[in-house]
Amino acid sequence: MRRANFTIRVEFRVSVGPDIIKLLAIRDTSLTLLVTIHQFRFNPEQVIQAHRTCARKLWLIREKYIALISDVADRVTDSKSARIRRDELIEELYLVYENAPETDKVAYEAARKALKVNEEMTFTDKEIDAFLPASLRKQSSQNFG
Repeated sequence: MRRANFTIRVEFRVSVGPDIIKLLAIRDTSLTLLVTIHQFRFNPEQVIQAHRTCARKLWLIREKYIALISDVADRVTDSKSARIRRDELIEELYLVYENAPETDKVAYEAARKALKVNEEMTFTDKEIDAFLPASLRKQSSQNFG
């Protein structure tokens, strides 16, 4: 049996008036503007840099707290001076957090899971001692190595 091959060609011609073209141009321009605004608003490199800057500031405050605790433990500073310095550090910490970049919902949920479920920021006494000056350690220095 022989098959017959044939093609049907259908053409549609639409008359597009100048008003339709203007509307399409406005739509395309608006979409382009929205994409551009979004790109300027969300700059991942800038967000990453802001988080790094915040982390460096927090690290410095942590080091200042360790030094203060060490000075108190070694009786290098009196309690009145220690309280004044502690209050200054609290103010410094407040300013860092006040200017810290916002955390989005996805990052917040990942951190919450890491801290609560996986207990990633749980330290043993030995791990904590590794960060502290010898005078503040719970365990003797011979446990490190």
